[in-house]
Amino acid sequence: MTPLRSIALAAALLYGAGAHLMAQADSIHSLSLGDAARLAARQSGTALAARYRAEQAHGRARESRSALLPQVSANYSDGERTFNTASFGLQLPGFDPNGEVIGPVRTVDFRGRVVANLFDPAAIGRYRSAAAAASGADADAAVLTNQAASSAASAYVRALRAEAQVSARAADSSLAAELLGIAQRQLSAGVGVALDVTRARAQLAGTRAQLIAARSERDRARLDLARALGLTYDARVVLRDSLAASDSVAAPGGTEAVAAAMHDRPELRAAIAATETARRALSAARAERLPTLGVFGDDGATSNSYTHLLNTYTYGFQLTLPVFEGFRTSARVQQQSAALHEAQARQRDVELQVATDVRSALLDLSTSRELLGAARERLALGVQEVAQARERFRAGVAGNADVITAQLNLDSARSQYVDALAALETARVALARAQGRLMELP
Repeated sequence: MTPLRSIALAAALLYGAGAHLMAQADSIHSLSLGDAARLAARQSGTALAARYRAEQAHGRARESRSALLPQVSANYSDGERTFNTASFGLQLPGFDPNGEVIGPVRTVDFRGRVVANLFDPAAIGRYRSAAAAASGADADAAVLTNQAASSAASAYVRALRAEAQVSARAADSSLAAELLGIAQRQLSAGVGVALDVTRARAQLAGTRAQLIAARSERDRARLDLARALGLTYDARVVLRDSLAASDSVAAPGGTEAVAAAMHDRPELRAAIAATETARRALSAARAERLPTLGVFGDDGATSNSYTHLLNTYTYGFQLTLPVFEGFRTSARVQQQSAALHEAQARQRDVELQVATDVRSALLDLSTSRELLGAARERLALGVQEVAQARERFRAGVAGNADVITAQLNLDSARSQYVDALAALETARVALARAQGRLMELP
């Protein structure tokens, strides 16, 4: 191999390695809980679809506005036609009374036309209703975006819990292995019995099975998290937060939290927008009873050839007054009035639900803190019980049955402590969602 080819091959290998490292870096996402919520709100399929529907609603609003703007068109024609004199309805001198075909007559016409509504209350009402519907679509998109963020935050907490369970089961396995070593040394020294070794081995096998199950649960939780974030299954997500970090977060007051929710909750904003949309739709339906005033005009050149074009025009005003349309307007007013009452009832229900959600979240947060304190105390006592039982076992004054019982209690205490931490974090997420402040999580 020539030196030039060797240099080229080395450069290609370096480039490939660099590209591979860059691709790996792009697939690694280091996220906090708030980062996960914001990422899901930005790129999850549900959030993207909701934003596209909102864009469609804005397009419909722009379409309805076209009825308020002048309509300008241009037309060109060049053709011939024949006429039957009998179709004129007059007896023309020199023509057969039963009709004769005359022509063809050529017509060349260049023309521009303008039509505009000067006053159209119904069109104005329809545009205002469509604009309110577009705002409502934005609010609905915010609701679905918030739901996507909430799902991602919940998946993040489940992933944190799964990681903590793996750590707890690993600690259980280490303790079981240590107790097995003590039992084997005592048996070798002639101060222990084979039953103690068998018990210790059975306990170690059990903790290893629990560790395998915990790892499987962690992997599934990471898959669920990647799905909630809109990432591919092979994307690597690094969890920057931990369950223990949320223990020191202070809870807001009830009145303050409810007031924040009434201002920021997207479901309530969507309900208010729906009420406004229904109110404007009712106004538009009532406006159909009013007259409309418009202008029209056209101007152009026409002739039977291009060499003798003469200018002609038409213009005027047009007033349209609905007299009787089969009670169509009355029926629409009835429908929109019922729709408005329905939207108002739904808005009141959403207001009550928002306040209830906040109060429930605060209650769950307070309960979770108390349960965490109890779980922490039980964990400390479990560690103390294992230490005392192990010392008795080492001293030879008791078998390892007490140690295994203490270890089982400690395993349960660790699981309860992890569950209490996860419940506290879930309550914190629920409170942020109830207040409409998921995107503000750190």
